[in-house]
Amino acid sequence: GGEGEGVRFVVVVAEQSSDGRKFNRGQLLNAGYREAASCARGELRSIILHDVDLLPSEGLFRWYASPPARHAPVHLAAAGCWQKYTLPGYDFFGGVTALHPSGFEASNGFPNDYWGWGMEDDQLRLRIRASGGAAGGVVRPTESDGRYRDLDSVAVLRDVLCSA
Repeated sequence: GGEGEGVRFVVVVAEQSSDGRKFNRGQLLNAGYREAASCARGELRSIILHDVDLLPSEGLFRWYASPPARHAPVHLAAAGCWQKYTLPGYDFFGGVTALHPSGFEASNGFPNDYWGWGMEDDQLRLRIRASGGAAGGVVRPTESDGRYRDLDSVAVLRDVLCSA
């Protein structure tokens, strides 16, 4: 845990064991949420689900320090801030997302049965909408707010959809 400009925070890094299986991002983030909630002892006002390979520019820091409204999740890695998954008509919700804890809990979090790349974040978006956790809409910063530096050059979604 720590503090930054008056904002208390807990950082949890959830890492999968090296048992030879494909990774399960949903299970890792669900476990990370449970650990953060335990450390915060009921004072959790925001959770930020964050891919480790995305580095925010300074302009996005204020978004990290502002807890999302109860029914308005914030997709921080929106198309204007992160160019990896910008396909026309695709409502991407992954990379970095901030949620009110009650919205995450009401949605029952991520599915635990998605192994390997893809679609667990879309399932979370659908679960949040179905549980009323996005009644205020999904909030997204714009490119003028800042950008992410992506340490991973693999564009999985584009590669999968364009090769099908």
